Amino acid sequence: MLDSVLFRAATGKRSRWVTRALPARRLARRFVAGETASEAVAAADELTGQGLSVTFVSLSGDALDEASAAAARDVHLELLRALAPLGLGSRADLTLPLPTLGQRLPEEGAKIALEHARAVCAAAAEAGVTVTLAAPDADTADATLATLATLRADHPSTGVTLAACLGRTEADARELIGTDSRARLTKGSDGDVTGEEVDRAYARVLSTLMGGRGYPMIATHDRRILDIAGHLATITHGRPNDTFELQLGYGALPKTQRRLADEGENVRVCVPFGPYDRTATLDLLARSR
Repeated sequence: MLDSVLFRAATGKRSRWVTRALPARRLARRFVAGETASEAVAAADELTGQGLSVTFVSLSGDALDEASAAAARDVHLELLRALAPLGLGSRADLTLPLPTLGQRLPEEGAKIALEHARAVCAAAAEAGVTVTLAAPDADTADATLATLATLRADHPSTGVTLAACLGRTEADARELIGTDSRARLTKGSDGDVTGEEVDRAYARVLSTLMGGRGYPMIATHDRRILDIAGHLATITHGRPNDTFELQLGYGALPKTQRRLADEGENVRVCVPFGPYDRTATLDLLARSR
């Protein structure tokens, strides 16, 4: 599923991508907005003109040292500077993968990532853009949720991505529903929940989030889950459309995106940008079709 592909890329599993072959470039043009922040912003401007919202996903890989962590921070700051003049307000969100900011560096990684995230959140607030932390792996989940709690003290709109493939996610969701936290739900990848059980886990977590006080963000291209989300929101919990949103990937089901928006749904498109590698692009995107 493309939601897994995009957020796996965002958490740095496949990184330092460089386009070479024509087939890879063609695939990338469909699912990746471009290599630069300006290309991503141009794509976002077009999408918001169609009544859609956006979240930006940098394809930067895991930071290898403090210098690369700072460079990843600067990529996000550059994007926010380019975005500010458009005045998109609530139409724009930034997906922030903490490993790119140094979370996995030894000793002080969590502290380094937090300081960089603070800088990004402050710049995002000035631009009127929300920030959502990318999906954690099993080994970074505790650190990511701790960073979320710290950031929300000064930036209460900061959200987090939960991955249904992690067995702990149901418990994490229950911890979040008593707050007004923004929570994006993806299927994820590389977790301890596999096969059809991921779909069942997704539905259980989604039901939990819909019944809470927060703002659920349903990231999927699975039409069954989109139908389940609509039923849970409107029939089971009586949620107005402005209290949750649907998220789909750039280039994925564009007609569905526009149809849902025309029907009054809040639809946000994930806009990935950055350099990408031929082999990784072919591998990841082939599995997303």
